[in-house]
Amino acid sequence: MYVTYAIESLSKGRIYVGQTKDLSRRLKLHNAGKVRSTKIDGPWQVVATETFPSRSEAMWTERRLKRSHDFQDRWLTNRVATNRCADEK
Repeated sequence: MYVTYAIESLSKGRIYVGQTKDLSRRLKLHNAGKVRSTKIDGPWQVVATETFPSRSEAMWTERRLKRSHDFQDRWLTNRVATNRCADEK
């Protein structure tokens, strides 16, 4: 399984979108400053995720999120609401 994820900088509020097979490992890399595009704005926290059966589907969603801020806003709103409902159960 592959995950498309959004993380938020706790220091600046910036959102970064990516995809990976191992989200916990990838988040550790972001927070350790090992990812070039996120190294200066850490620490980071996961704010939204979506799981896919194939890497190509996860990459396609990542690409759409990075290209369209409207799609990103809708996706984040939907994912955050879904995660909150799951946490309340």
